[in-house]
Amino acid sequence: MSVESGQVSARESSEKYMALFVSNFVANTTLIWLTILFYNVNRFYINFLSPEVKFLLIAISVVFTVGQIPVLVRGSKRGDFSSGQLFFRALVRFLSDALGKLSPEERAQGVVRPNEKLAVLIVVVKVFFVPTMLQFAYMNWSVVVAGWSPAMQSPISMRTFNQHVFPFMVVVIYTIFTVIYAFGYLVQADFLNNKIKSVEPTVMGWACTLICYPPIVGLTAIAPKNYPWDYLNDLVDFGGVVPNFIARVTMVSCLLIMLWAVATLGSKCSNLTNRGIVTGGPYRFIRHPHYAFKLAHWWITLLPVFISVPLAPVFMAGWTSIYFLRAITEERHLRSDPDYVAYCEKVKYRFIPGVY
Repeated sequence: MSVESGQVSARESSEKYMALFVSNFVANTTLIWLTILFYNVNRFYINFLSPEVKFLLIAISVVFTVGQIPVLVRGSKRGDFSSGQLFFRALVRFLSDALGKLSPEERAQGVVRPNEKLAVLIVVVKVFFVPTMLQFAYMNWSVVVAGWSPAMQSPISMRTFNQHVFPFMVVVIYTIFTVIYAFGYLVQADFLNNKIKSVEPTVMGWACTLICYPPIVGLTAIAPKNYPWDYLNDLVDFGGVVPNFIARVTMVSCLLIMLWAVATLGSKCSNLTNRGIVTGGPYRFIRHPHYAFKLAHWWITLLPVFISVPLAPVFMAGWTSIYFLRAITEERHLRSDPDYVAYCEKVKYRFIPGVY
């Protein structure tokens, strides 16, 4: 090959790389800011998100818009399409098929290709959960700030533990939960080993998960008293200082085990996704420690009202069933990964060691 032809080939290669980089950047940036626009015009998010979280989402979007450049440079050199590019390619192909513009050859290959479907599902997961987790984190942190002085300045006793230390510990733990989850939804990187391999493929799996979060979870309240949610209260009265202390220590223990599970997942924390199988921490003993101890915590909070509120045990049985279904659908999804199959062979029990 002559020097001239080699220069032409190099120039064409450089032009293709630049074209791919620009299209990847434009697609990703458009998707990021369309998402911000969606949060600002959707009635639910207008009411649900605080001004501080709305500002934080804009700040994160600016960081992502600039920070994606080196990532896209490396990906474009490999010839990779960005997630935004794949998302819009899937959208265009779907609309073309709906309008009858897709050729039989293209339809035979699939209206939406597997990598495009994965990109679309990843986008939906992030768009739904990122603002929710950030809002929860902000709300919890605000309570932490307000509760710091009473918790730290209270004399040591069972009564002050019940009134000040326990509620402070609860909100601190929930703040850590939501910060870890928010980070997991926002960031995926090779050095974190948390790239999304697959997303829950079934409607049942999505339904069982989304019903646990706003705005859908609000539909489970029963008018006019908004119960049984009104009775699902960490500060429920067990009828005395000592019973309250015992119950609250037990509840904190449940929350700490949940925190252990979340911390073990780390940057792989996110619903509906496989980001690599985690086998350490409490996952050495049961496959769903977070769900198991969340349900235990909820059952404890409702114990004092089981007689006075007849729907309470029915309500908790319903939510227990939902989390059971979440566990089942998650396992069906993850069993497509040989690592999870091997993990299930090693860890036999879902919720209770030695029982089930």
